[in-house]
Amino acid sequence: MTSRLLAFSRRQALDPKPINVNNYINGPQEFLQRTLGERIEVQTVGSAGLWHIEADANHLESSQTNLH
Repeated sequence: MTSRLLAFSRRQALDPKPINVNNYINGPQEFLQRTLGERIEVQTVGSAGLWHIEADANHLESSQTNLH
C-alpha cells in the first residue's frame, strides 16, 4: 500500500513491465465480485491474439479497483 501511495504521489518511480491482459483481468475477478455483492455478476472475457501491454501492475490494479 505504501509503495502505491508513493508512486501515486510521484515520489516513487513507476515500474512498467509487459502484462498479458487476458491473464491480468482474470486475477481480480473474485475480489471484485465480493466487493460488488451478490446482486451484480462479474464476468471477464478474454480475447485471442491480444498484445501484451507495458504498465505498472500496481497502478493498473488500483485504477481497475477504483472504477466501481
